[in-house]
Amino acid sequence: MISLKKCISLFLVLATFSVGAQPSKPEAAKAPSQGNSVESSSESLSLKRIVIYTNGTAYFEREAQISGSGGLDLYFRSSEIDDLLKSLVIQDPARDTPPSVSYSSRDPLDRILKSFSLDLSKNPSGATLLLQARGERVELWAGERFVGNLLGLEARTNGGTPLGREGEETSNDMPYPQTLYVQIFTDQGIKSVPYESISTFRFLNPTLTEEISQALRFIRENRNTDKKRVTLSFSGSGNRIVRMGYVLETSVWKTAFRLVLREGQKHLLQGWAIVENSTDEDWKGIRLSLISGRPISFSMNLYEPIYNPRPKVPYAVERQLPPPVYSAGVAPAPTASADVPRPSAPSAKRSRDSMAEALSDKSLAASAREEAKAEPEGEEFLSPEGLATGSVAKAEATSAGQFIRYDIREPVSIPRRQAALLPILNASVEGERLSVYNESVNRKHPLTGIWLKNTTDLALMGGPITVFEGGQYAGDARIDTISAGDKRLLSYSVDLDTEVMFLDKSLPETVTRIKINKGTLFVSKIQRKERTYTLVNRGNTPRTVLIEHPVSIGYTLIEPTTYEERTESFYRFRTEVKPRLQRGVEFRVLEEKPIESSVTLSTLQTEGILFYINQRTLSEKVRDALSRVVNLRNDLAQASRTRGEFENRIAQITKDQERIRSNMGVLDRTSSLYQRYLKSLGEQEDVLTELQQKLADARNQENLKRKALEDYLSNLDVE
Repeated sequence: MISLKKCISLFLVLATFSVGAQPSKPEAAKAPSQGNSVESSSESLSLKRIVIYTNGTAYFEREAQISGSGGLDLYFRSSEIDDLLKSLVIQDPARDTPPSVSYSSRDPLDRILKSFSLDLSKNPSGATLLLQARGERVELWAGERFVGNLLGLEARTNGGTPLGREGEETSNDMPYPQTLYVQIFTDQGIKSVPYESISTFRFLNPTLTEEISQALRFIRENRNTDKKRVTLSFSGSGNRIVRMGYVLETSVWKTAFRLVLREGQKHLLQGWAIVENSTDEDWKGIRLSLISGRPISFSMNLYEPIYNPRPKVPYAVERQLPPPVYSAGVAPAPTASADVPRPSAPSAKRSRDSMAEALSDKSLAASAREEAKAEPEGEEFLSPEGLATGSVAKAEATSAGQFIRYDIREPVSIPRRQAALLPILNASVEGERLSVYNESVNRKHPLTGIWLKNTTDLALMGGPITVFEGGQYAGDARIDTISAGDKRLLSYSVDLDTEVMFLDKSLPETVTRIKINKGTLFVSKIQRKERTYTLVNRGNTPRTVLIEHPVSIGYTLIEPTTYEERTESFYRFRTEVKPRLQRGVEFRVLEEKPIESSVTLSTLQTEGILFYINQRTLSEKVRDALSRVVNLRNDLAQASRTRGEFENRIAQITKDQERIRSNMGVLDRTSSLYQRYLKSLGEQEDVLTELQQKLADARNQENLKRKALEDYLSNLDVE
């Protein structure tokens, strides 16, 4: 196995970083009182350090040795200026305040061009420029030289055929050909010069000529929008080292692991970092640190000027007041008393004294500087509070708060647009071999894997893992970030020697509790489901199988009572399977879910009540109460039937009377049949009177039975 030291010697590359920023030679900048300029003993602001994060950003630190005052130029991509302005930190040991930073504005080109006397924003023609410059003194060449002030442009219609397409008849309303003339006021008078004959013209106003030159320069610079110059202006004296740091967007560094499986629980894990130089410059001899973490980062539009439109408010002019006329006084003024305090300036003086005292105290900025100077040295990164020499990079990974940091011991070099594979980890880890079964991954076979435990002192960043076993390639796996001491499952191949089958079974619902409260029946049930796994090992070695059983929402695990591990989506059960068994090993999982329901007893059918009465889990009090409800409902049903019988008999007699009266209407009153009908009506009326009385009694009984049931249910509270 290759040691970490040999891996480093094989794969480490030395380089310098540039982040799309191209340092240039310092330009001489004149100081107000000194003639000296910045002199660099080496390449200006060379890159010394890079810290790359996994959130797509990187911290870059530069330094330069200078002497005196002046400026240093850096070139950045336009897309990087926003991040630069948001994060730039500079330190000059010769001054307490940081140097000034200047850069070209990113004002929209149309807005810049419209600020000049002549608007070049719309790609104007020569005639348009002349029209904009009315009143300016110009020199025209149109066969001869004309000098004068521009009056304007005039379009004259030529005689001849109207303008039309060749071969088409023209109408009188079509336009005639026109010629454009430039009108200038000369010493000899007004001259009309055909515009087509003008070969050259220029403005004699040097200010206007300079504005046109500036506008063209802005157009030219706007075309090259990829590189922008940033100037750092230093003022001070003596030789010193200035430093600057900033955060820019960069490519994400990635990790890849090699896991070598050995006999027992100890295995070898190697970690490699994939670092890409996505810039336009080479990295040479930089100190490189890689940080695994997710710091929050965002981009904000700071480079492009933003204009906020303001409302126009009319200027308020107050109305003039007439001079007042005062009346003469008639009473003498009171004599001033010595006891009356007179307002004077001491209070204002005291206020000024207090302000002077406050100003004489140390300012907050001075206090902050003193506190920064009092802090111990050894600060790792350049920060607004101060800058100290960074510590020597460690060879091993370290924990930095919420992040994991890997410091490369030796300087790193990576050519532009290339990448490097750098070793960051070589450690022994613990791991238990097993097979992992998940029906959603492979319904028939489990996957060969390992339960890896991070026995290192730091978290392992997520990434791909290539597994080697017995000196051969065994498969690939993936992991998320593993905290120190945490365990994580890896699977890298299919275990073809082990087969798994499962059978699902739904069990009938079981009533566990019934109670009655004010006429409402509350029922508690349990719904159960069962799955039986059958595992067969056709290999020659025992298998430890980890079954990932799906977690069902709302269900509680009943059997088995414990599990090896639980995730958000799965239970993990461990089971041992011996080799070459005639019958498979069964593993049973039982889950249950409580169900609560309620029903009003007054609307529940008697058959439903009898169903609950027959439940074994029912208490005697509830059973007696339900039996009482059944009896009351039977009494009410009997009363309803009795009332219904009387109503039916009355309806039959009433219908028969209607028939008799209909027949009597066609008979002679003296006939025997008519007399018989008349007698029958009299007898039926006697029966109806008796039935009406019985029906009223039956209705009263029914109402009493119904009220008795309702009163019993409303006051019923048992369980």
